[in-house]
Parts: sequence; C-alpha cells; structure tokens
Amino acid sequence: MTNLNALDANTEPLPAGTYAAEVVKTELTPVGYESREYLEITFEIIEGPYAGRRLSRLFDPVSPHRLARSVYRAEIIKICQAVDAPAPQNWADPSSYIALHNVPLVITVSCEIYPDAGITMNRVIAYAKKD
Repeated sequence: MTNLNALDANTEPLPAGTYAAEVVKTELTPVGYESREYLEITFEIIEGPYAGRRLSRLFDPVSPHRLARSVYRAEIIKICQAVDAPAPQNWADPSSYIALHNVPLVITVSCEIYPDAGITMNRVIAYAKKD
C-alpha cells in the first residue's frame, strides 16, 4: 500500500516522537495518478517547540479495493476514538469529519528515509487521547 503522507513544504522533518496536535483541516484532494480524490486530514502541532507545524495524511475511505478501504477506515476510526467523535456518516464527505476539528489528541510521528530520493519525510502512524 502506498504511503500517502505529506509534510509542510520547505521544512525539515520533525523528530520522530509523540506530539500534541489538533485536526485543523479535512478536505478532498485530487491525486494526480488517479482520476479520483482522497481525503486529506491535516494536523497542527499545538505545544512545544514545533507548535504551529502541520502534517497531513491522505486517506482513501471509498477505495474500490475492499482491503484498502477497510484499512483507511480503521485509521480514521482511531482518530475519531482519540477525540471522542463518532465515525463519519458519509466517508466521502469532508463535512462529516468536522467533529474531529480543534480537539486535542496525541499523534505519533515517524521519520521515513528515502535514500534514492535523498529525502526524509514524516509519517503520522498513531493517534491517542490527550490527557
């Protein structure tokens, strides 16, 4: 499965670790190599020296592939659980995700190294409730 994560342009990756964050944006994003849109969820770090930095994660909750669809939906449900929000009523409608916005949670971020491209990128890999 393709890793569909993004990092703020022109910034160094965050160190791997856990960060207090909030979902600040959910929108449909066209994917250039396919003729459909993915759901982009953007997190903003809200505490510490990296406050204000944003990380995005792309999801395909309406994928035509049953396994991919279930994996992406399971990830979204983990975010919902971390912010005590219900699962979306309509997986393909960004407005169904408004309950995720502006509620603190803890995200776990990893660093993915791509030596052939000479880059390191962050990937959001887990979600938890913030105490």
